[in-house]
Amino acid sequence: MLRYVIANWKMHGTLINNETFISAMAAYKPTGVEVGICVPAPYLFQLQQLCEGTECFWGAQDVSEHFEGAYTGEISVDMLQDFNTRYVIIGHSERRQYHAESSGTVARKLDRVMQTPNDRLVPIVCIGEHLSERQDGEVEAVLSEQLDPVISVLKLHPNRLALVAYEPVWAIGTGVVATPAEVVETHTWIAKYLYSSLAREVPLLYGGSVKADNAGILIDLPHVNGFLVGGASLKAETFKPLLDKCAI
Repeated sequence: MLRYVIANWKMHGTLINNETFISAMAAYKPTGVEVGICVPAPYLFQLQQLCEGTECFWGAQDVSEHFEGAYTGEISVDMLQDFNTRYVIIGHSERRQYHAESSGTVARKLDRVMQTPNDRLVPIVCIGEHLSERQDGEVEAVLSEQLDPVISVLKLHPNRLALVAYEPVWAIGTGVVATPAEVVETHTWIAKYLYSSLAREVPLLYGGSVKADNAGILIDLPHVNGFLVGGASLKAETFKPLLDKCAI
């Protein structure tokens, strides 16, 4: 299966720094890995110009559940398609936490994206538990609550590509990484949960303080098909070594 490594720049970037980054990445292609860079919306046009003709795809960090209308500050699927956007992150834990996005909202956004034809826009649906929920033994309950509305949407679009990113909230930006045993246990559970409802495999990404130092171990674990990368994706000199670890 193809491996996916998706950069999530969050609220980082400048016109100058973005150009420097893409220039360093332009001719770089790790074998068997599809590379995506999800940037703040103001930089989508710039990334489209810089990345066309290179081995990097570009993506967005959020999308509206609405087609169009009086929704100030929202970004529609059609707007993303105007920039030939390849990827869009949906339901990141920071959106759930800071913008009160429910699992229902995430599913509605997913449904809007899945209505685009021919895999033109690929959703990356994020799920994950807080540390207290893991400590209380609630991981499966939390993840199933987040996944059930997503599964309902995926059933309606059996031929469309979608990625699911497991990001334990306690490991995002903290420098703490889930142990290989924790990743295997959780990814195996997610894979079986999805397959039991969909009868097909869904590529699973891991996210949470992924760096070149741990990527080589994590990428070879069962049901890990790639990564959603935060801090290590902001500079080419830290992103390239991580990608090297993922090459087949």
